[in-house]
Amino acid sequence: MTKHWLLYGFLLISNLLFSNAVDHYKMIGFSKTGEHMAYHRATMNSDSDGWHGVVYVYNTSTNRQVCSPIEAIVDYDMDSLMEPLGDEIYLVSHLILQDLYTKNLAKALPQLQEYGIEVGNTGYLAYYTPTYRLGPGNDTVTVSQFAPSTAKPPTSFTLLLNTYKNNVPDNSYKAQPCYSTDPLYSCKLLLKTAHTPYATIHETNAFNKAPACVRGYNIGSVYIYGSRVVTFINYTQDGYEGSNVRQLVVCAQVHD
Repeated sequence: MTKHWLLYGFLLISNLLFSNAVDHYKMIGFSKTGEHMAYHRATMNSDSDGWHGVVYVYNTSTNRQVCSPIEAIVDYDMDSLMEPLGDEIYLVSHLILQDLYTKNLAKALPQLQEYGIEVGNTGYLAYYTPTYRLGPGNDTVTVSQFAPSTAKPPTSFTLLLNTYKNNVPDNSYKAQPCYSTDPLYSCKLLLKTAHTPYATIHETNAFNKAPACVRGYNIGSVYIYGSRVVTFINYTQDGYEGSNVRQLVVCAQVHD
């Protein structure tokens, strides 16, 4: 659990220090069979001390949400939190994230129980990076080692994230205008095993699928539970006061 809170706290500190918005995600757990998984996303409102927490539950076979997101909005008095802790921003971040996570987890309990989510059954965090990237490029993550407590997939595997430039004018985005004239990008996530070639498991489309106005993608983290693989993809997107860092979630199964 310590590794997950360090990841969570690092993201919050970046949000407190800079004006752009950064999503803070935390894996809640998988169901016993691995058929479902849930995670929590927290975002700080840029115009207040309020935080918006959302619980998502996914079917890991179809890569689709199985119920409406469960949301909670909590206001925090940053001055009162900072006063007893001085300049210890990490301690403040830990308190806020833990409190918001606990409140939203209680609110989402009926849905988590319905889909058999075991809180804390997060599988194996096989890869993580706190960095974000702008522009084109490829990310390659090869997974060949697994935690002893996690059922081993049938084979090792490699994820390839290809980020490529769109030939899409800014004015094509009707719902969300772009605030920069920098190039726009889409991405394609591919997976291969020792016995199967690369196959596309997710691809963004600049015209009819969110997100819009994206300036770059990279693989943020990879979780494994049995043959199930959950990849969090960071993407940097135009915002009103600068860039926002968001996440895409891609669920897949490793087949030998």
